[in-house]
Amino acid sequence: ARKIQPEAARLQHAALVQHALTNGPKSLSAAQKHVLLGDPFALARLHELVWGSPLADSAWKETRVLMRRAPNVLPLRPRAA
Repeated sequence: ARKIQPEAARLQHAALVQHALTNGPKSLSAAQKHVLLGDPFALARLHELVWGSPLADSAWKETRVLMRRAPNVLPLRPRAA
């Protein structure tokens, strides 16, 4: 079942996604992380933006590089030979 959020919560979560995107994961308090983890739509949006937006903070980009090199992480798309 799809969860319907009040408009105020949706706007607050969207602002939090933008803050997290541009300021990086270390800028988030424990409470802010909890909010994002509790909202699958906001978390999916943040994930999409972190991987595709030029506005993503450098800390997200560094994490992306580490994830690509991690031996226990399977790529979503096969690497070119």
